Amino acid sequence: MFMQRAVRLIAAALMLGGGAIHLTLWMHGYQGIPYIGTLFLVNAAMSAIAGVGLLLSVAKPVAMFSVALSLGSLAALVVSRTVGLIGFKDSWNSASVQVIAMELGAIVAIATAMTMRRQWALRPALIRSGSR
Repeated sequence: MFMQRAVRLIAAALMLGGGAIHLTLWMHGYQGIPYIGTLFLVNAAMSAIAGVGLLLSVAKPVAMFSVALSLGSLAALVVSRTVGLIGFKDSWNSASVQVIAMELGAIVAIATAMTMRRQWALRPALIRSGSR
């Protein structure tokens, strides 16, 4: 139970960290980029919602929302660095690497927490049946 909570807290911290990077970039110049600035602010807000949600619970809807947000962020980042996104093309930089690490880490942590949650839920049934 402790490990599941720890993994969930790590996932929440990673989601909040990714949102913080988006908010910082928005505050330091991205706000002036049409459409992209708004998307960065939305990403920061959605990451805050996902992070708080993961702090409270690792329920399936929260986990699915968080993973979808991370995957969408990663996809947008790669597209914006390669072919461009809505007329915006950026270069790879340290913030890109940090966001990639946080989003991938969050996905792995959420998947791990969900697996641990499922194993914990099945445990009473296994104990009742005499299996171990």
